[in-house]
Amino acid sequence: MSFADSTLTFKRAKFVDLISSRPIAKESLHCISLANFHGPIYSQYLKQIALWVEEEWGYLRDFPGVEYRQEFITAHRADFFAVLYGGSLIGTFALLDVEAPLTADRQKEIWCFYVDRNFRNLGIGSGMMHHAKRLAWERGVHMLIFDTLHPSLNRFYLKQGARQICDEARLTVPRYRPEDSSEPVVMLSYPTTPYSISCAPAPDTAPVLGV
Repeated sequence: MSFADSTLTFKRAKFVDLISSRPIAKESLHCISLANFHGPIYSQYLKQIALWVEEEWGYLRDFPGVEYRQEFITAHRADFFAVLYGGSLIGTFALLDVEAPLTADRQKEIWCFYVDRNFRNLGIGSGMMHHAKRLAWERGVHMLIFDTLHPSLNRFYLKQGARQICDEARLTVPRYRPEDSSEPVVMLSYPTTPYSISCAPAPDTAPVLGV
């Protein structure tokens, strides 16, 4: 670990210690499209988000690497969001187009919903879901859909207003391999729990602005 990395870890540890005794209000989170960042700050956020995605979901494609993730995120940078709190990047999520919509309503799919491990159990996930629904609604989207690979998270999504679509589905993805490899493509299958969630704001809730 470099001196810079150790300093960042120390600052983050102090930051978490200061807020660990109370939940974080959703109004304190800022969810900003990566398309709004440029230069060194964009490169920093891109690398960190790619690292999170590779560490959390890399096994789905046999860990293709951070560069592979950066290329994908860059290609969809307008749909990937940096979640900031106190000027620090603490999470991310993406709102991607759905290839085969479930209904006639316009839909988006939530991808890469991730909270930094140092900032979990502080209500950040609930705040991120609130903003994801708001951002989708502002884009004319009526419904978000997503799959969960970890049953332990299902209760969290139900608390956010999600509705389970069916008992179980299969997520089938090709095993990652370099383009110059002669290995045959192997399709990997994982059990998932599919959900949908309405983006419509609550009737008595004023829209949240300025994020």
